[in-house]
Amino acid sequence: MRHHHQRYGSISGSFNTDVMNTLGVAWEDSLRSKVLSPTLQKDGVSRTINDNRSCSDNIVGKISLNKDFKIANSDDALHLMVQSSVDKEHNRGFSQYSINQIANGNQKEWENKHNHGTNSNKLLIGRLSYDFKIFPRTTLSAFYEHTSSAGESDYSLYALHKLEGWASGTEHLLGELPHAEALASVIDNANSNRTDDRANTDEVLVKYRFDPKKESKMPDFSLQFSLPMRRSSLHYIGEQADTTVRVSLCRPKIEESLGYNWKGYSFRLSYSDEHYEPSLHSLLNIRSTATPLYVNIGNPHLRGSHIQNINFSGHYSKGLTWHSLYGY
Repeated sequence: MRHHHQRYGSISGSFNTDVMNTLGVAWEDSLRSKVLSPTLQKDGVSRTINDNRSCSDNIVGKISLNKDFKIANSDDALHLMVQSSVDKEHNRGFSQYSINQIANGNQKEWENKHNHGTNSNKLLIGRLSYDFKIFPRTTLSAFYEHTSSAGESDYSLYALHKLEGWASGTEHLLGELPHAEALASVIDNANSNRTDDRANTDEVLVKYRFDPKKESKMPDFSLQFSLPMRRSSLHYIGEQADTTVRVSLCRPKIEESLGYNWKGYSFRLSYSDEHYEPSLHSLLNIRSTATPLYVNIGNPHLRGSHIQNINFSGHYSKGLTWHSLYGY
């Protein structure tokens, strides 16, 4: 059988950046408990004032490729879609905390902190589908889709008030920081972390669709069925403090949709039923000094999940739309 491809294959790309700066001052009053001891009663009311300066920038890039291939002497068609995106975000901030013990000699305690964080996410989606024209206006489609994602997050908090010249109410502009060695000496490890996330999903779907003639009063109908496929994921927190690896099996997913058009109104009723099995195997809390804990699918404490959704929506040709969703 000869094959030829359509001319309307397309490549598209987008790029944008968003820069946001915020300045703010907030305060909070709190009443201390008077039921424990006279010492606590002296605390009375405390006021915490937080003067925060933060700045963040975000950059997003996306590119997608869509290509349709028609089969010669046939109404069948082959579709290819590849989409890739990158998202990077950079956050930095300077916070100054003033803790004022009003009922205890009006004492003040100052804390200067600097936070710095970066986030990076990558996504790759590839889909290959084939449409079979069974009858006029009746199509059976088979899809194979692979999704791969990767994310990294790095967040650090520094207790600047522990350094000379950065306490007792001193004020500094955003971006004005001590040298690297001094900064590294006051990192708050308990509130700093690095995480890595990886996920891979393979999915096979079969979809049936019926589209009536425009002048017909018959509703359109579609039925989608997902075949069982594996899904794997990795979650990693820096220095192997907490790593989780999971491979799971997704049971079949059924999606049904029924649509009807009448005098400028369109209605659609959708239903989905989805099951998830527990992880086939998991490695939990992997540590450099301990044997990882294996959790097998036979563990009686692990149960699958079951999700059902019913969705009804309506639309009028002049823009009026309503929508309702029920699920459990």
